[in-house]
Amino acid sequence: MILPAIAAIVSGILLGITESINKNITETRFSAFAYSFLQTFLNFAFYLVPFLLFSKLPAWHMSYFLVFVNASILFFSNIFVIKAYKTEDISIVTILIRTSLVVAFLNGIFLLSESLSLIKIIGVGTILIGILIIFYENKKIKLTIGLILALSAGILWGFVTYFSKLILKTFDPLSYLVLVQLITASLLFLVPRTRRDLPNIVKIYKWKILLSRITAVSAIYLIVWSIQNGNISIVNTNFETFALLSSVLIGIFILKEKTQLIKKFVGMGFCILGIIFLNFF
Repeated sequence: MILPAIAAIVSGILLGITESINKNITETRFSAFAYSFLQTFLNFAFYLVPFLLFSKLPAWHMSYFLVFVNASILFFSNIFVIKAYKTEDISIVTILIRTSLVVAFLNGIFLLSESLSLIKIIGVGTILIGILIIFYENKKIKLTIGLILALSAGILWGFVTYFSKLILKTFDPLSYLVLVQLITASLLFLVPRTRRDLPNIVKIYKWKILLSRITAVSAIYLIVWSIQNGNISIVNTNFETFALLSSVLIGIFILKEKTQLIKKFVGMGFCILGIIFLNFF
């Protein structure tokens, strides 16, 4: 099953490229709501054609309520990430977002009754060490709004993973993606600042926005296909590792985020080690 493993690596790299573009086009003068609307609406537009050709929504079920819950969570998590991008390096934000793995793990243990082992506990602890390293400065924990927002986004995405697991018992991946992106985009469009800033962002960054949506949609399709066709532990490890690596390295070497390099590399190293522990043992 080497092809799914390779596809997961490519998916992780594409996601890193996507987030790097998102960081590059994020300006403090424009609303995070407008940026988030562009991402979710264009994702919906890309998913819509294959959905109409190959998929359909299931009959009414309680899972529709969970889809709305997940869309609402994504509404806030996407806003938090974009706001974090305005003040923090992507190489730091992408490490803090790995809290999602810890939250997903805890949800799996306590809510889905998944198996628990000492090595998995060590894996979670290792990821937490990597995250704490990012907060540690001058022998104390340093908290900034940007760091707290990135951490909060990671926590929320951990709950998205849990609800997605429940939803996908009823929905196929494509119908779920279409519906959740449509709901999230609709909620964002109701915000006045979204409609105010949208034309200016599109005018300045239309080609970068289009490229980021192509890489984002490709990454999601590849990881879903990899999960369906490969060994989940290998697929997830390859995806998370290369998403983290590509985001941090692009941030440092292309976006010129040269501050706190040792902290970034050490934090990233602990997170990658934790990812491996969580998935392979």
